[in-house]
Amino acid sequence: MPRGREHQELAEREGSKGPPTEAEDAAVNDVLRAISHEFNNHIHRFYLLSDRLRGEAAATPEACETAGEIEALLPDLEGLVNDTVAYFAPLRSRATVFETADIVQSLHACTADLQVELSGEESCRDCYVSADPGLLSAALRMICERLEQVLGPGATVHGSLRKNDVAAVLEICLRLPADSKAGAAGGLSMALAAKYVSRQGGHFTEETTCGDSGASGRTWIVALPLASETSGENR
Repeated sequence: MPRGREHQELAEREGSKGPPTEAEDAAVNDVLRAISHEFNNHIHRFYLLSDRLRGEAAATPEACETAGEIEALLPDLEGLVNDTVAYFAPLRSRATVFETADIVQSLHACTADLQVELSGEESCRDCYVSADPGLLSAALRMICERLEQVLGPGATVHGSLRKNDVAAVLEICLRLPADSKAGAAGGLSMALAAKYVSRQGGHFTEETTCGDSGASGRTWIVALPLASETSGENR
């Protein structure tokens, strides 16, 4: 059988299976948990080796410096492993209907070290959004943490809310300064945030704009599907 036909039939068989069952998702989660456990065991061994290196009676300044560099790298490595496992883990979204005020409150709850000034709340006051509370909170937290990395603690983020009737979404727009070098697509955490938003029927994108002075700026957009007041589960 030609290889092309074989691949086509395999794809058709895979497509005919439909979405994974809860049992299949549970099996995948078991494997990912085992992988995460093994990775974290090795990371913790590095912590122990670093402590040993620093604690040797004859430790040199160079050895102490090396131990410090190892200890500084390990939290990032641990976060990378955990984010990678989370990215490939199966997700099941449970939509709840929120008022715009609830979404704004959730955003502010994720920005403890940032000042977020939003416009457009009044015009979107009567909008309702369908979202999974846990996934939405996780996505907003990751986005805000990235903003803090880019702008620094205590920075002010200017944003807006706008209703896009054509796409049937409510858009949370967060503007970055023109001199910012970070993009929404950068980093695994942003990929994970985008996955969480898309799993709820929305999307997370970056829009480039050009101001009057000619300087280009970036706007991060979290778009969540609009809903009627009575759709979905009870709030």
